[in-house]
Amino acid sequence: MRRLCIMLAAVAMLAGCQNGKSNTDPTTDEEQVAEEQALPDALKLTEQELAQVDSTLEAVKLEHDSLYQWVMDHATQLNEQSAEVERLTQLRTTIDSLKVRFDVLCHRIKVIHREQKEK
Repeated sequence: MRRLCIMLAAVAMLAGCQNGKSNTDPTTDEEQVAEEQALPDALKLTEQELAQVDSTLEAVKLEHDSLYQWVMDHATQLNEQSAEVERLTQLRTTIDSLKVRFDVLCHRIKVIHREQKEK
């Protein structure tokens, strides 16, 4: 019960706070122009980063695939602590990480396109 009261008090305090802007203040023309110019710039930067992530992902996949084949060919001679096996695990982790970053950037581009259509 005490937790609920504390949470309700915190929500009430946050609801009463403002970020220094009045809800009735319209944005100025300069702010709107800056926002409109920011979208194409953000899109360009995001597309460049996506291209970089994509090329890195392809290079890492190639390295992974060749090392995977080598490890499978020599599986009877290797153990889990072998440098090659550890490198393969590291490459898998890097691929997963790059795939997540790729998906995030694709989503960001979709959002920017949606915002451009709305304006």
